[in-house]
Amino acid sequence: MHRLKFQYLESNAKDKYVKTIVNDEAPMITAEVNTALQATNVVKKENLKAAKSRLAQRHQDIRDLAPHVEKSKVLDPSRACVAKLRGCRFSQSQGACG
Repeated sequence: MHRLKFQYLESNAKDKYVKTIVNDEAPMITAEVNTALQATNVVKKENLKAAKSRLAQRHQDIRDLAPHVEKSKVLDPSRACVAKLRGCRFSQSQGACG
């Protein structure tokens, strides 16, 4: 799948490059355009890093809570126990749960 996506992106970039070269009205690329593009890319990278960090935290929460959920299903199959664990995890992040 990754290879297919890479081939598509490579083909797409190649097509754009060829069209830009062959086109009579090629856009002028200046230092200002590059600077503006770089600034937007920096913002996008920061947003991506933040999203990845949130995802990693969510995965860690799942790994931490999974044993408790499995244990609660064996001891108490009601959903109240799972809700209690979720509330405890939320409170733990605020320093209130023991």
